[in-house]
Amino acid sequence: MPSDPDRPDLPRLGWKEQVVLPEWGVRLRAKLDTGARTSALHVEGYEEIGEHEHRGRIVPLARITLLVGRRSDPERRVVQAPVVGHRRVRDTRARPELRPVIHTRIVCGPVDTEADITLTSRQGMNFRMLLGRLTLAGTCVVDPSGGYLVTRTPPRPTDPGAPHSELVEADAEDEDPDDPDDENEDLEDDGENLGDEAADGEGDEAPGDAGPRDLGRGRA
Repeated sequence: MPSDPDRPDLPRLGWKEQVVLPEWGVRLRAKLDTGARTSALHVEGYEEIGEHEHRGRIVPLARITLLVGRRSDPERRVVQAPVVGHRRVRDTRARPELRPVIHTRIVCGPVDTEADITLTSRQGMNFRMLLGRLTLAGTCVVDPSGGYLVTRTPPRPTDPGAPHSELVEADAEDEDPDDPDDENEDLEDDGENLGDEAADGEGDEAPGDAGPRDLGRGRA
C-alpha cells in the first residue's frame, strides 16, 4: 500500500523512530513532530573554540557535549561541529531563546538527508532529539498511529557486560515494548508536543532580544 496517494515514493515513518547522526557516530531516539517547525537536539555543554570554513564562509567551530546512553547513567560524548547561524526560537514556556544552529546528516531508516538542527537544553523531555517539519518535508510522511515503523524498537539491555554497538545507543533503556509504562510516556509526549509547538512552530523567529539562555558561550 503506498504511503501517500499523492507521493507514493515517500516512505511512511512513525511518530518516533531511531535516528543516526553519522558524522558523530551517535544513534538516538527522536520524536517526529510535524507541529514543530525546526529540529532540536539536547546538548549538555556548548563552547565556541575557533573558526571553520563551511561552504565558502568562515563560521564558528563549536565543541558540543551530548548525553548518550542510559538516562540513569548517561555518558558525556564530546563532538565538534561548525555553527552555521543562530536562530531565535520560543522554548516550551514561550520564552525567546537564541539557539546555535548546526548542519549535519540525519539518517532515519530509508530517509537520508541533511538538515539544520538547533542546539538547546531538552532536559526533562522524553526525547533528546526532535525532528521538525523543515527536516521532514519532502522526505517522508509521518504516521502518528505508531512508532518505530522503519527502525527497530530500542532494546532494553539485560547484561551490563554485553558488548556495545559501534554506534552509541543514546536511549537504549527508555522503553520496552512490553512495558505498560510506555503508555504513560505517550501521554507525557502529548503535553510535550503542546510545548514544542509553541516553541518551534510558526512563531519560530521570536521577536525581541534573546540570548542563549541554556547554552551560554564558553560553557563546556
